[in-house]
Amino acid sequence: MAPEFYFRGTRGAYPIENHGVVMAGLKDILKDVMFEGWLFVCGSVIVRWLGDMASTKKAGNATLVQNIVPVIKGGVDEEPRVVIKEHMSGIDFIKVNDKIKRSDFTIADVRHPLAGKPGRFWGNNAKTGSGKESQGLTKYSGLGIFDECGLTFGLEVCLDHALKRLRKSPPGRNQAFVQLQLIPSAGMEIIDEAVVAVKNGLVMNCDGRPRADDDTPMSQCKRVTKACGRLGSDATTTDIAIAKRIRVHPGANCSQLFDDTHGIVRFYARTGIDAITGVNKPRNTNWIFDPY
Repeated sequence: MAPEFYFRGTRGAYPIENHGVVMAGLKDILKDVMFEGWLFVCGSVIVRWLGDMASTKKAGNATLVQNIVPVIKGGVDEEPRVVIKEHMSGIDFIKVNDKIKRSDFTIADVRHPLAGKPGRFWGNNAKTGSGKESQGLTKYSGLGIFDECGLTFGLEVCLDHALKRLRKSPPGRNQAFVQLQLIPSAGMEIIDEAVVAVKNGLVMNCDGRPRADDDTPMSQCKRVTKACGRLGSDATTTDIAIAKRIRVHPGANCSQLFDDTHGIVRFYARTGIDAITGVNKPRNTNWIFDPY
């Protein structure tokens, strides 16, 4: 997993046609048989396009922007999945008071078609609520819960995690509970009250911003020791140790390659997931959310 904004462009977002170029390039690289058995969460791609009256509710054209996370199964020639960030945050785009070129656009110049409209993605007009986040077979729906490699994943981008996107839309009746919860981010950490993975499930956050104390990214991997409850109790988690870290491009000037980080890849201790896998997936057998 790579952090949020991994593909962003010098102007703060790529033209939407370049999104297809990025996706095709990633797919071509990762279909190699050497990547069989891997699942890649490729950070996020920020894309922009011109809207119209129908999409912006304002006369004339306006720039629309979305924050899209590609999820690609390695070693096979399959279409990627995408999860789309639902909420807009102040760091998503170039700030007004930052030094910008005349051709750049700032946060004041763009509109986010999903902001304030939970669950409204391409081809999906459902609001938050039980069962609303399941992608099903539609890989481009943008929704946050999907099955891959025999497991059920839940994915939230940065601010979506803080605002409990997945917890507000738990699995519906007979839908599988999340076993692995993923958070690509830029300034976020794992928040127990937003954790929805089942007991013994895993939560991983890959963050692209450094800690103030030691100037290293805040990436985390945790095991769920107690799942959140249907009566409102929060989950509890425990850290999984970092087994190894590798500094990327050790001979390069990393300030030219990464935004205020040193480009570190972290490997977490080998952690069995047998307790959350098996013949029967953990499913919601009740009309109300009960992850136990």
